[in-house]
Amino acid sequence: MKMKKEKKMLNQIRDAIEQINDSKSIDKIEYKGKNSGVKFFNLKKAFLLALSIVLIFAFGTWIALRSSPNTPIVTSTPIVTSTPIVTSTPIVTSPLIIISTASELDNVRNGLNKNYKLNNDIDLTDYLAFGAGFEKWGAEGWEPIGNRESMFTGSFDGSGHKITGLWINRSDQVDVGLFGETQNSTVKNLGVEIDNDKGGVLGDGQVGGLIGYQNSRNGSSIIENCYVTGNVVAMRLDVGGMVGSIHSNSGETTITNCYATGNVTASRGRAGGLVGQQDSNNNSAITTANCYATGDVMAESDAAGLVGSQFSRKNSANTILNCHATGNVTAIGTKVRCRAGGLVGDQGISISKDGTNFNIISNCYATGKVSGSSSSRSYVGGLVGSQSQNNVVSAVSSTNTVGDIIIEAFKTIGTNIIENC
Repeated sequence: MKMKKEKKMLNQIRDAIEQINDSKSIDKIEYKGKNSGVKFFNLKKAFLLALSIVLIFAFGTWIALRSSPNTPIVTSTPIVTSTPIVTSTPIVTSPLIIISTASELDNVRNGLNKNYKLNNDIDLTDYLAFGAGFEKWGAEGWEPIGNRESMFTGSFDGSGHKITGLWINRSDQVDVGLFGETQNSTVKNLGVEIDNDKGGVLGDGQVGGLIGYQNSRNGSSIIENCYVTGNVVAMRLDVGGMVGSIHSNSGETTITNCYATGNVTASRGRAGGLVGQQDSNNNSAITTANCYATGDVMAESDAAGLVGSQFSRKNSANTILNCHATGNVTAIGTKVRCRAGGLVGDQGISISKDGTNFNIISNCYATGKVSGSSSSRSYVGGLVGSQSQNNVVSAVSSTNTVGDIIIEAFKTIGTNIIENC
């Protein structure tokens, strides 16, 4: 049926062409050009010629469409001039919030994930004595920013300024300091001056002049270019002039270019002039570099001029580099073994075979007097009070660098390294 229709149409087109060739029409238009002679046009012949051309083109198109009805007609191939350039996904960060007053500093607790910048020095004396702070907290003094339920996760840039007149009296509270508990946060370029006349900073456990408890979990925490002056006390354990306790789990913590000058006291243990305890776990690292502490330290056990206790496990490392301590260290253990060191009180490594762990002390020194006594046993060293598992002590200047080295009966993977001290 299709072939008959196509043949009939083709015959009609051929007839039209033959009529054009046989045309004898004399229908003409005479046209006299401006600069030429007479020109004639056979109108009927011209019309039939044009019509035949149109019919031929239409017939060819119709045949093509009927033979391939589903094939799209592409008139032209699009020209791609250039490959689009994808630069990068922009990093969106929250804007800096400027802090200029004690009230604004207090308000940081209402935006724990924000980024802050100190515009000037802030004195908390009046705020805590009879201002809004006293109305809220009374004799307990400053309420730490952040706690275990709501940690500070933002950043705080002191811009070289200081916060003075800080005092805290919370003997039954953990995570005590200007910041109570932080996680994956940054605190830098800040000075904190504690008011010793008001009793300094006092808490139950995890107590520090700057941060009570610093936690790095699947991220990084940074403290840099900070200092703390004034005394810090813990009713139990984990107390440091700057940070009470540092825990890094699948994360990284760095403390660089910092110092603390106040005295540090713990009723039980893990007290350090700069940091009370640092514990790295599960592919983590804690690095303390270019720091020092000058205050005296006293505790029942694990007392030291810089770091009270450090422990690494599950393929992790603690490193103390280019640091020193000058304060006197005293450990008096009534029912427990006492460990006291001029720089580090005790350092240990996980006993499980879960990776290579390290505690490294390099290019460090301590000059304070170290003493310890206990009804059980005492470990006292000019640099380190006690360290367990595999140990390397090299290129040290003191003959009483390590008070006691314990080699356990089981095999472990890890090393304590002391060098160039």
